[in-house]
Amino acid sequence: MSTDSGTDAVTEGFRAHVENIDYGSLDTLVGYSVRRAQLAIVEAFDREFAAEGITTQRFSALVLIVRNPGLTQVQLAQVMGISAPQATVVVDALVKLGFAERRVLDHDRRARAVYPTRLGERRLPEFETQVLAHDRRVSAALTEAERRDLLRLLGQVAK
Repeated sequence: MSTDSGTDAVTEGFRAHVENIDYGSLDTLVGYSVRRAQLAIVEAFDREFAAEGITTQRFSALVLIVRNPGLTQVQLAQVMGISAPQATVVVDALVKLGFAERRVLDHDRRARAVYPTRLGERRLPEFETQVLAHDRRVSAALTEAERRDLLRLLGQVAK
């Protein structure tokens, strides 16, 4: 089960391939390869950003909250592709870090909108710079053309 840490409990010490293990048809599956790459990238991200309290989910949520102030938690969950309870956990963490705040909606007192704080708005560009550098490092084995192709191809698969 996925947690806000951005990784699954089973991925601790993740290695793309374990010696002397026959992976059979798994290595021919796009989904399996994408998932293994994602695990490696997230594990590297978590190591790099742990001191900041930033996970892949928290970073994604912060970008969306800063760029779209007033999103409800339900909307945030939908955009991120996570459950509403998981979005609550992510927003709770951002609130605790001082990067976001919840506000009751005037037209629906039961719903909560999420807004960035000044600290969240100020820190996001720093995080984006660090995350872009991280992304370049984890994709360093690719040429720029291959990187663009990979993004395009993954976009096609995700449609």
